[in-house]
Amino acid sequence: MHHSEWIDQAKAVPVGQKRRVVHGAEATAAMDVYNSEAYWSAYCHRCQKGGKVYKEIAAKPHAAPIIHRKYLSKGDCIPIDKVDKEVLRTIVTLLHSKGMSLYLVMPFKPMYNKVDKRLVFSFDGVDLGRDTTGYNGAKWLVYYRDSQKGYVYLQPKSDVNDKDLVLTEDLFSAIKVNHYTGKACMCLLGTNFTDDKLNFIIDNKSIPVLALDGDEAGHNGEFKIKRRLDLFGIPYKCANIPDGFDPKDLNPKQLEDLFNA
Repeated sequence: MHHSEWIDQAKAVPVGQKRRVVHGAEATAAMDVYNSEAYWSAYCHRCQKGGKVYKEIAAKPHAAPIIHRKYLSKGDCIPIDKVDKEVLRTIVTLLHSKGMSLYLVMPFKPMYNKVDKRLVFSFDGVDLGRDTTGYNGAKWLVYYRDSQKGYVYLQPKSDVNDKDLVLTEDLFSAIKVNHYTGKACMCLLGTNFTDDKLNFIIDNKSIPVLALDGDEAGHNGEFKIKRRLDLFGIPYKCANIPDGFDPKDLNPKQLEDLFNA
């Protein structure tokens, strides 16, 4: 879908809101345009095409450097319900801009790191921090552990006999897919498909469902994962996330249609 077809309509939508508009010469509106703080996006439910255009954000003079190795200090963290109103407003704005909400993340008991200004999630073997400022060099920080896992696993919510394991790049996408489809999810923490992830799939006899982001990095990562799975004779499925979108960008019905078809 060419940007000129929808970008002006997306710009006319207030930040943080979505609007359904007419795409082409149709008699009824079928295309959702969305204006987030970071990008404009569109997806047509009729022709099943979409796109995303990132806004040009001026570089901030005191942008924090990218951190490659840091231990998580639990003493720097407080529960979300203990933060002040301004911080909570920042967190809620961030979540909504990513297609998420407090309702979706609260079951995972997120904390707020007062020093790093990050929304922190702790899982078995993994501590993750999501930047809330918008100017940190790394959006997601995997805090260092002496014994550390390279992925986050979310257990299935529904049919325990369902062997599908949805693979996503980021935690928000994994949480949203897990919530609305009930399927087990593995957040890959990027697109790298390391041996520990492959071994988990083999040991649990899971059927990977590839749901990486609909961008160039996601397509390249999916190709490499398919190649490794083919090498080991492991069957897999593809969710076919629309171009320009992440799984977390999709609404509940779209997720159900993709993963529970």
